[in-house]
Amino acid sequence: IFRIILWLVPAISWFSSLTIYGYNLGIAINTTTYAMVLLGIVFIVMGNYLPKCRQNYTVGIKIPWTLNDEDNWNSTHRFAGKIWMIGGIVFVLLAFAGLGSTWVMPAVVLTFIFIPVAYSFIYYIKHK
Repeated sequence: IFRIILWLVPAISWFSSLTIYGYNLGIAINTTTYAMVLLGIVFIVMGNYLPKCRQNYTVGIKIPWTLNDEDNWNSTHRFAGKIWMIGGIVFVLLAFAGLGSTWVMPAVVLTFIFIPVAYSFIYYIKHK
């Protein structure tokens, strides 16, 4: 996962630089659409690699009940990987549908963060 992060940071920087240069050169760029596509791709990539992430204190869904139980960690990250990949596809579809706005992006991101946290808590309660 560390290699993925090392790949994503320059990709986001490259995207941001191209957007800034294009805007300053007078090219009509819909930054919201491009940002949503980029964020969707990031969600898809991270959703693909999240289930492969072993229990640690650096990367992943680090809440007390996942850190205390390896089965909860593995189950939560498998579920979160699927949810994040769906979230990435939703972001790309919303971008091409022209539905990107200042409230849609945070709402979708918060939804796809809180669903795995709720799943993890339910898992913790059932297996307590």
